[in-house]
Amino acid sequence: MRGCWNHDRFCRGVLSVEDAVVRGRLYEMPSGIPVLQVPESATAGDWASVHGELLTFDDHEFRLSAIDRLEGFHPGGPSLYRRVLVPVCIRQEVVLGAWAYAEESEQRFHRLLLDGRWPS
Repeated sequence: MRGCWNHDRFCRGVLSVEDAVVRGRLYEMPSGIPVLQVPESATAGDWASVHGELLTFDDHEFRLSAIDRLEGFHPGGPSLYRRVLVPVCIRQEVVLGAWAYAEESEQRFHRLLLDGRWPS
């Protein structure tokens, strides 16, 4: 996210940054790190709007591997998060698929961010 300590290091090669919204829940862990939880299916249920940024990279395969390491995601192995393809809404109407890092359970979560924004 723009303004965070790791943005310049891990977001080289960004072609565009757009405000975006996904369906899910956003939590803040005791360490202050935000954690996204997304629904397993397309049903709306009690999921909320989570606000963030959609980044488009010059070489997404190369850049994604660096971000995987940052997020502790190891394809095929034990990981802190799972990388999932989620529907993303930009400019209030355009919906497309994008990669996001999500957690499955709520047991490590500290605080639900009701407004779906981090920092809140």
